[in-house]
Amino acid sequence: MLRRLWYLPEPIEPVRVHGTGAPLGTEPFTVLSWNIQFGAGRNRCFFYDGGPDARATPAEVHQALAGIGDLIAREKPDLVLLQEVDRRSARTGRVDQIQTLRQRVGL
Repeated sequence: MLRRLWYLPEPIEPVRVHGTGAPLGTEPFTVLSWNIQFGAGRNRCFFYDGGPDARATPAEVHQALAGIGDLIAREKPDLVLLQEVDRRSARTGRVDQIQTLRQRVGL
């Protein structure tokens, strides 16, 4: 089910393609694009929202990544585009989010 958040594309969107390579064809495919905001969850008020927090605990990060991974696995998109994914960053408890999500989703 597609839910409108900010932009809902038309069923067919014209795209100008430059370069070489074979076209994908006309089979439909699904794309999931998500800014996970460094996987820190929603239990804190972070500085960029005017709050005092700058870091999340590893437990909070793992809990958020579990939900993110479960949604990806449930939706089964053909292509996943994630933004703000941390790898061993201090702000997210040194959790390798790529590896954690790969294991959770089975990639």
